[in-house]
Amino acid sequence: EDKTQKLEVRFLVVNHSAAEIASLAGEVILKPKTGDKNVKPLAKFSFQVPSILPYQSQELKAAAQTNLRAYELPDWQYLEADVLITSP
Repeated sequence: EDKTQKLEVRFLVVNHSAAEIASLAGEVILKPKTGDKNVKPLAKFSFQVPSILPYQSQELKAAAQTNLRAYELPDWQYLEADVLITSP
């Protein structure tokens, strides 16, 4: 959680290609790993990376939208992340 007790997500974006990626943006939905496709999301957040060079990685943080506190979320190994790239 951040200073205001809002859920903050820290994650790594990796460019595995030999080309630069400009204006990378996306949305991530965190759900519990249950195997059920209709399970209710626990949290969601958006991210934006102005530019990421070939074979480079960048650590990012984002405020997550959720009604849960950090201690109420399952451990990371019990979460599934659905990633939607919105740009480029």
